[in-house]
Amino acid sequence: MAQKPDTAWEPSQVAAWLLQGIASGEFYILCEDNETTAQMDRKRILWAAQDITDGRPAPSRWHPDWADRFAAWLGPLISSARKPPQAAPLAPPRPPPSCAAGRPPQA
Repeated sequence: MAQKPDTAWEPSQVAAWLLQGIASGEFYILCEDNETTAQMDRKRILWAAQDITDGRPAPSRWHPDWADRFAAWLGPLISSARKPPQAAPLAPPRPPPSCAAGRPPQA
């Protein structure tokens, strides 16, 4: 099995980030990691949208004719290590009200 890259978060950290975003009422949740911040993702999304509106080859940020321009446009948002959120241990699921004490409802 391949080893997880240092820049990637564990699934539990991604889940914690998602739940935090939902709890704060966010609709679009950009999941950061140890390499990419939400601000960097926002700029990447904007650049990709401009690939469409400006007729650039997609994804132009990796295209040899555009990669340097993308890097310059991204500017000082060079990745900086971020501390991932600590995932709280998940509680076991509670049975639905119709299944009190884990027993199926009586017919």
